Order: sequence, then structure tokens, then C-alpha cells
Amino acid sequence: MAPNFHPDDKAYQFAKWVTEECLDVGIDWADPESLINKRSIPVTYFLEYPVTPNIEIKKQAGDEGVAGCCVDYDIEGSGVWVPCLILSASKLFTILVAGYNHPTQVPRHRVLLLDEHPRQYAKSLHKALRDRERAETFLRYNVYVENMPTADLPPLTQWEISRILSSALNSKSLAKFGDGGLTNMLLEEVKTDHELTLNQIVLKTVLQDKKEQKDFALLDLSALDINKPKPPAPETGTIVVEPYSFASVLSEFQSKTLLSFKEVVHALCNVRSECSKVLELQLLVTEFKSSLSLTEFKRIQTDTVKYVVQTLKRNWIDGIRIGISTQLDGLKNELDLEVNDKKKFEESPLPVLLRQVRYVMEQSLRVLVEESASTYTNFIAELTDMDIEVLATDSVKITHKNKEEHLRERDPFFLVELKFEDGMFVYTTSPADFEREPVELFIEALVAVSDIPRADSYILKKLFLGRLMCLYSIGPEEEAMVTRIEFMKQRLQGVCSPLSEYLRLYDQYLEFLNMDLSEYVRSHEEKGLSLQEDKDEVRRLNDEKARIYESIPPSIRIGIFQVDCQGVKQQLQTKFDLLVRMILSLIAQKA
Repeated sequence: MAPNFHPDDKAYQFAKWVTEECLDVGIDWADPESLINKRSIPVTYFLEYPVTPNIEIKKQAGDEGVAGCCVDYDIEGSGVWVPCLILSASKLFTILVAGYNHPTQVPRHRVLLLDEHPRQYAKSLHKALRDRERAETFLRYNVYVENMPTADLPPLTQWEISRILSSALNSKSLAKFGDGGLTNMLLEEVKTDHELTLNQIVLKTVLQDKKEQKDFALLDLSALDINKPKPPAPETGTIVVEPYSFASVLSEFQSKTLLSFKEVVHALCNVRSECSKVLELQLLVTEFKSSLSLTEFKRIQTDTVKYVVQTLKRNWIDGIRIGISTQLDGLKNELDLEVNDKKKFEESPLPVLLRQVRYVMEQSLRVLVEESASTYTNFIAELTDMDIEVLATDSVKITHKNKEEHLRERDPFFLVELKFEDGMFVYTTSPADFEREPVELFIEALVAVSDIPRADSYILKKLFLGRLMCLYSIGPEEEAMVTRIEFMKQRLQGVCSPLSEYLRLYDQYLEFLNMDLSEYVRSHEEKGLSLQEDKDEVRRLNDEKARIYESIPPSIRIGIFQVDCQGVKQQLQTKFDLLVRMILSLIAQKA
């Protein structure tokens, strides 16, 4: 809800003052056709006035905003300065205009605080408008140059091309590129630049003719300096620089840097070496030699994440600690790793060293996580890059979108078994688990590396005793990771839906498998059917059994899944056999 805002006379006087200062420099906000109201490049880009004053500092206790003035436009595009309440300031200012009930957002050049000076603002805005006109002119000028015809321009001669190549390829290391496509590409760029330069010369010559200038009314010729004479050539090719004392600058640098100690350089090299080992790790496995169950997949990924985390927490930290301490043992006067006084620590170069170590470690950890996340996402993308259409219990159409042959011929990734259990058909692993688990494993991997300790506590044990500080890592809540998670969810849902669809095809057999055979035979006997009718029933059951035998495959591929149907097929056949034997027994009794 917007705060109540009742401006005083001072605010209205300030608005009038701003209007007058703007008019003095030729800025008329009330004219919809004036330069300031022109739709073009935002003036804010050229405004040198303070862009984002700290509104929070200016607020008094209990205030909801800071008093100021802003430009308010009517429906015809005419602007007027009016009092307002500035609620916040960033790239856009959130303001509440006097007489309005709801806040709005405006750019910087349309708002002023009451403690800012209107004359300074008006001059700065006037300069910004002129700079914008110059920028527009140069943009239009370049459009003219780039779109002028080049067919009649004289091309580079062979002699000129030879001179360019001989100047460019003037060493053995560069000469080897002389016959390659790179040289042709560079020559094409040179030819393009040559044509643009000639066009520019032609256009400038035309613009110097006053009769032709009327055809270029959109260009501000004063900004292009068409008639400005060229500056005289300098007498020498060097410039004068201020006197420079290398010795004093070197002394100051050495007093502030740690890199003047070779031991520190070697220690940082050891840190880099240990971090390079981290970059060889992968948080999640993406290469598998054979099909596997979801349980096996989860175990492999969980074990891999545990191994990587243990490697980071133990081997990595220990390697960095040893690599630093062994090198700095001889610098106890300058860098005492046994320090236990916080003040001495802060006055020493150690904080700088630890910041460098932490930066390298965090960058390495970030690269590890980003590359692992990218590899795993690509793995899921390649795995699920297909369209699946379930046609029947023994027919599934799979269309691979990927054109690479080795990906198209890949074996099914997951193994799953179709079962009849508790009166219904189920998979040993539900489609919902196949959708959820691979994504959850990805999230768990990101969370697992979020508590990797910094090396500070291990390098300076006495100072940081009992304190555990962790490296910053990418979490699952970051935008890039959220995008990857949503992508994988969508892809996995696309290949798991046909798995559920295939399961529903078996609902036609539920009634038979849930049927009580004794009750069925008793009911059949009570009907008092003839011997021939009993034989017809046996024949019908055998035909149904044969149909099921033909329609249900031992196993079938449904996208990334290989479904084992043999158990259900055998269960149906066994029950049909039992029912047939029971009816045959009934026939024998009648005979």
C-alpha cells in the first residue's frame, strides 16, 4: 500500500525552479516534440549527474521516502515538474507522485531530490542531450558508409596485397600460416576495411558540398567535423611522459606483495598443483558399460559423490596444508604459521596469502561443480533425446532425434521388471522413481560439496582452533542449476510417461488374474452345460492362452527402459493351464 504523501510549498517552489533552469538551457519538458521528449537512445546513458544517490542514508527515522520532484506526463506527452516522494533508487527510481495512489518507476533524468541543485542538473542534462545527438549522428553516418555500393570501388592491387602479406608474415612462426585459410580470412577483412574506408572518403567529399547536404538532413554535420582541418603531423614519433622512479615504485610494490618471497611463489604453485587434481574429478558418473537397475544407478552415483567429497575434505585440504607449510617453514619471521594472536595475524601478510589460497580453491571447486553439472545434464539430454509411442503390448515405436550413430545404437539404460502383485500390475521400480531419483541425485551432489572446509583452519591451527569455515560453492538454488534441474525433470518425464502408458495396457488381464478359479469352475458346473459346450470352453481358453503368449513378449524396450515381462507372461499361462485342467477334470467326471 502506498504511503500518504502531502507535499509542502517548498516542494512546489522547487519544481518551478527546476522548470525555469531547464528552459534557460533550451529544455522544454512541456513540448511533446522537444528533444528531451524524443524517443531515442535513453538519455541516462549520457548523463554525468550522480546516477543512484543513496536514498536509504537520506531517510530519517520513521520516514517512508525522501521528498523530491519528478516529471509527470499527460496523455498528450506533455511533461511538467511536480512534487513526489522517492521510495527507493537503483537503475530506476520508485516514486509516488503527489495526487496519485500508486507508486511508479522513472529513469534518473526525470527525478531530483530537494537537496540537489537544479542549475547543475539542467547543465548536465543539456550536455547529455548534445552527446546523444552526436552518438545518433555517428550511428547514422556508419549506416550510410556500410550500405553504400562497393561495386565500382577500385580493389586492392596484387602489389598491395603482397606488401600486406610480407609485412604481416615477417617471421618463421607466422610464415607457416601463409598458405592456410586463416590468411584468406584476414585478407577478406582487410578488403572489407579498404572498401569502407573508400566509402567514407567518398561520403565526406559529398558532405562538403553544400548543395548535397540537404539530402543528409538527419546528420549533424557539426558533430562529424567534416570541414575541420587535419592536425599537423608531429615532428617526432614519441611523446613526453612524466618522470618515473622505478626504484621507489619497486620498493613500494615489494613492501606490499608476497610474491617477492620465492617460498610463497612455490607454496602457491603447490596450491595450484593440488587444485589441478581436483579438476580431474567428476561428481557424478555418466559412462556405463551395460544396462542397470535404478538401485544400482543410485548406489554408483552415491558412492562416487562420497568418494569425491572425502577426497576434497581429506586429500585436497591435506595436500594444500602440506604444500604451504613445507615452503613457509623458513619464513617464520615474516609468515609465522604458529601465530595465535589475531592482531598480529591481521598486521602480517598472512591474510593476503589466505585470500589468494581461498580464491584459487573456490575457483577450482566452482569449475568442478559446473563441469560435473554440465556433463550430467548432457548425459540426461542424450539419453532421453527420443520420441516414444506405445502401440501395443508387443509393439513400441522409438524415434531417435540424435543423428549420431553411436547414440542411436545405445542399449537400453535402465532394467525394470513387470510384476503382478497385490492384485495389480506394477514395476519393480515405479516410473515416478525414475523421474525423481536422477534429479535428486544431482541435487544431493550439489549439496554434498557445499560444506568443503577452507584451508585456513588447517594452516593456522592455533589461530582458528575449533572454527570451521567453508568454501563457497554452487548450490541447487542458483539460477543456472535451477534451469538444469527443470530441464532434466522435463526430459525424464517425457521418457517415463510411455512406461506408465505401457503398464495400463495390462489392465485387460486384471480380471482373470484376480479371479477365483474354484468359484469359476463351480459356477460353470452349475450352468449344467453339455459335454460339447465344456469342450468349447476348453478350446476358448486355449485360444486365449495362445493369444496372450503371442501378444506378451518376454521383454520389450520402451525408450531407455528394458522391461522384463517374462514373469507376468508365465503367471498368465500357468493360471490358464490350471483352469483348463480343472474344466477337463469336470468333463472327465461327466463322461
